[in-house]
Amino acid sequence: MKIHEYQANQLLAEYGIPVQPGQIVENNMEIENAIEKLNSDLYVVKAQIHSGGRGKAGGVKVATSKEQAIQEAQSMLGKRIVTRQNGPDGQIVNKVLISEGASIKREYYLSIVNDSEN
Repeated sequence: MKIHEYQANQLLAEYGIPVQPGQIVENNMEIENAIEKLNSDLYVVKAQIHSGGRGKAGGVKVATSKEQAIQEAQSMLGKRIVTRQNGPDGQIVNKVLISEGASIKREYYLSIVNDSEN
């Protein structure tokens, strides 16, 4: 199953698991309105592509103001992100998740592999 981060957040929230508030945008006209719905002084702007390594490839940016978050989201939409996982052609960013920033004490990664034979 391939789902984007914003879709995973929606699923987690449906089951009562806390997630950072965020807004998904698909074009430049939606960006400012989306940011106004958030209550933060720190924003994380993330390209929604199916690939790990987005941050190293420029697909995750931290913004310390609304204006900077708008600029980061505008520059990310339509951009081609090339990572080690998605090959030399990369993927075009059609959606961007803008989330409220948070002070991170610890970070965990979770992966689940389904063995259909068992």
